[in-house]
Amino acid sequence: MNKHKFIVNSHARIQTEFTHGKGMHLFDGKIKYLDFMSGIAVNSLGHCHKKIVKALTKQAKKLWHISNLFYNSEMDYCAETLCRATGMQNVFFCNSGSEAMETSIKMARKFFQDQGEYKYEIITCQNSFHGRSITNISASGEAAYTKSFYPLLEGFKRVEYGNIEELKNAITEKTAAVIIEPIQGEGVLNFAGWDYLQKVSQITKESGVLFILDEVQCGAGRTGRFNAFQWANIQPDIIAMAKGIGNGFPVGATLFSERTKNVITVGSHGTTFGGNPLAMAVVNATCTEISNPKFLANVQEQSVYIKEKLNTLHQAFPHIVKEIRGFGLMTGFMIQEKYNAKTIADALFTNKLIVTTARNNVIRLLPPLIVEKKHIDDAMEVIVKVFQSL
Repeated sequence: MNKHKFIVNSHARIQTEFTHGKGMHLFDGKIKYLDFMSGIAVNSLGHCHKKIVKALTKQAKKLWHISNLFYNSEMDYCAETLCRATGMQNVFFCNSGSEAMETSIKMARKFFQDQGEYKYEIITCQNSFHGRSITNISASGEAAYTKSFYPLLEGFKRVEYGNIEELKNAITEKTAAVIIEPIQGEGVLNFAGWDYLQKVSQITKESGVLFILDEVQCGAGRTGRFNAFQWANIQPDIIAMAKGIGNGFPVGATLFSERTKNVITVGSHGTTFGGNPLAMAVVNATCTEISNPKFLANVQEQSVYIKEKLNTLHQAFPHIVKEIRGFGLMTGFMIQEKYNAKTIADALFTNKLIVTTARNNVIRLLPPLIVEKKHIDDAMEVIVKVFQSL
């Protein structure tokens, strides 16, 4: 009998069922796995972090849900924490990265159309990923996500990631916004550099269109700054966040700048569960920890160390590793064509190391931000073992 027969077949799930987690590790009974996926860049502080468990438990005894017809103090604290950490002015809370991006796109159009300007086109990048809603797959335009869902929504243009001239030429009088992932997550860990973000910021300012950053995966401390864009010393108009800000609790947030802070008006947008007191308690505790300068300094230190180890790996196994990708603790490597990333990831899992893959034969390493050098050494030891077996 198939014990999972009542669950839709939406994911290629591994049959292992984890029983519990602690810090950097997941457990299948007594069998311990080193987690270098962290729920796909979600468990920022690892599994069952004491401060997060305490915050959630405390809130669970007070209040679970009241609807957005009322304020709640946890939402106030959380909004202030995020705004102070990012330099933004206010926040709309939702439940996922997809919703955060949906809000960003919807409000970019509203921003101009409220002023009598019929701007609706959104420019995105090839190999991007912005979520699974029909709007977001239309924005990404990748065949892997759009097959069987036609017709896609109109109003999206795609340009080559990192190509400034192509971006310039794509902007017209109908353009409302440009959406960029500072580091492409699902899209093979592409990273065009911080000067690219600076140039995009300048182009959008000169043309008057909105600059939206999708920091769902690369935000919340994963690059060693609270948000990745802070390395470029710029300020976007809208930011979408999720994943790591909740440490595993489902939550999303769309942040607005001084320019866009009044775009959401009463009745123009909403949510049933966004800003839920339970989620807000978790986000506030998680982001307070992540925004600590000492915490971020350690993320930067570990980022340098893992990059050194990956470069050494590349030098030792050039016939397997094609190139190193990513930035910070959102990194990994592209596998040579004669090998298969999924097969290698499965072999790593068999050896009790959890990683995930991306398109174009890429293996991603997304450890919890509490990772230490000993964990990186242990992970590299497993990778070397698997490579040697190949």
